[in-house]
Parts: sequence; structure tokens; C-alpha cells
Amino acid sequence: MWLDHDSDVDCLYVHFEDQPESSHSAIPDDGVILDYQEDRLVGLMVLEASRR
Repeated sequence: MWLDHDSDVDCLYVHFEDQPESSHSAIPDDGVILDYQEDRLVGLMVLEASRR
């Protein structure tokens, strides 16, 4: 697992693979974007991470 935080936009990126390539994303209403490669979760992005 790899973590990256972009303080300019306050997003936390969590990657479950070395070089994840997503085929689609799901955007639930909770401010977390889920990235999938087919049916496998390969990463996620947490918006406004410092406020959570």
C-alpha cells in the first residue's frame, strides 16, 4: 500500500498496487473516490483529508 497526500488540494491518495491503472471509478456521496480495475479495487482518493 502506498500513501500520497497533496496538500495543495488536501487529497489523500491510497494505492493498493505499485502502478494502479483504473478502468472506472465510483464516487459515493461521502467524499471518497474508489478506483477499480475491472472488479478489483486498486486505489482510492479521500477529498478534504485533513478534515476527516
